Amino acid sequence: MANIGRNNPCPCGSGKKYKKCCMMKEEAKQRQEAALHAHQGAAEKAIAWLSRRYHHEIGAWVDETWFGDFDETVLDDLSEAEIEMIQINAMEMMLAEGSWVCESGEEIVFMDKVLGRGGPLMSVEQRQYLQALQQAPLRLWEVSDVLPGVGMTLIDCLDETSVRKVQERSASRQIKQWDVIGARPLRVPAGHWKLSGALYHIPRKHVADLTRSLAHEIDMAAEDSERVAISQAIVSEWLRLLLDTKPFMPQITDAATGEHMLLITEHYQVNDWEALAVRLSALPDVEGDRKQGWTRFQALDKEMTRSLAAINPGKKKNRIELFTKSCKGADEQQAWFEAVAGDAVEHLTREIGDPLSLLARGEGKKVAPAPEIPDDVQTQLVHDYKQKHYAGWVDKPLPALEDQTAREAVKTRAGRKAVVALLKDFENLEARDEHPFDFGFLWKDLGLDR
Repeated sequence: MANIGRNNPCPCGSGKKYKKCCMMKEEAKQRQEAALHAHQGAAEKAIAWLSRRYHHEIGAWVDETWFGDFDETVLDDLSEAEIEMIQINAMEMMLAEGSWVCESGEEIVFMDKVLGRGGPLMSVEQRQYLQALQQAPLRLWEVSDVLPGVGMTLIDCLDETSVRKVQERSASRQIKQWDVIGARPLRVPAGHWKLSGALYHIPRKHVADLTRSLAHEIDMAAEDSERVAISQAIVSEWLRLLLDTKPFMPQITDAATGEHMLLITEHYQVNDWEALAVRLSALPDVEGDRKQGWTRFQALDKEMTRSLAAINPGKKKNRIELFTKSCKGADEQQAWFEAVAGDAVEHLTREIGDPLSLLARGEGKKVAPAPEIPDDVQTQLVHDYKQKHYAGWVDKPLPALEDQTAREAVKTRAGRKAVVALLKDFENLEARDEHPFDFGFLWKDLGLDR
């Protein structure tokens, strides 16, 4: 199009001159594209300018306000990408909300220096962007919908009536449905909502506690300090999870209980096999024998049962193992087993394995290579298995729902909220699969609006 003369016939075939037809459309598109990006570079320019003039003040703010009580030496254990992420988030927080107290006792806001007299030279759009950044609060958002490469829909975790449809090309390729993030949606000069550069991903299992903490901060804070209290709570939780729980891996959830699945084995020395066998065989909820091992089960509705613990012969002589699949289950079953077995056994040690860690290390028995199966066939087999596995889920009592079934729980407001949270957890984890399983039938069966 660039080589077409203004007065030449338009190549679209309209019969009009190019300048009266597609050239006008092309120029309008270019102006629109330029407007979308006119603000870019504003934060980087502001931070560079502040760093040259207020290096000491920025360093003090990072140590005292950003990291607070956290030990910065733990940064040595982080990857370059994680350190870069911390730097990006810290510098944006400093720019949006940071300040320092000078020797005279006056509080000086970093952004006021940038936008005030003597600040860095910027375009109108860049100044407008920084003003929007300063006004946009850091809030906790749940991602209700994602269109990769285009944008996403966010719902405020503290105010479900607050919804933002943001245009976001890069982050929307990484973020999944039902992710929860700390973010600053702001209106850019072009007129639409977008996210600032900093994001704080909060794993879903920590969201309920953080939301309660944020609600408490709001109740306790004065109206003019509410924004700062929320920001500090989100940043503090994000740093704690990043620095205290390394390395973070996605978790496998037990569909029957809703708990994080761990493979926990209690190892025991058997002092009296005969006494142990007699005590276990006398229990109505235990089946098995010394040779094969025992299983403790829980009776469910419709003649169904659920395994609570497996009691297996150990690998060494006069050893036995109590196997469970969650921390809570391990503590409960250990107490039960030791009360039943008494002096017939002696506890030796606890072994904990994460299913994902074991898979990542390739631990387990070596097996012959499986025959090659087409990808679409493998996907269908997996989906068929999951369909069968979750078929009766809505009618199984779940500890996560205080031993109610999902169908029973949705009859109350609190139970309905808990069931929706579980379904979101399932879908959020599944969204990271190349071919995610569709849980729509569970939402429909329970009468829930997806």
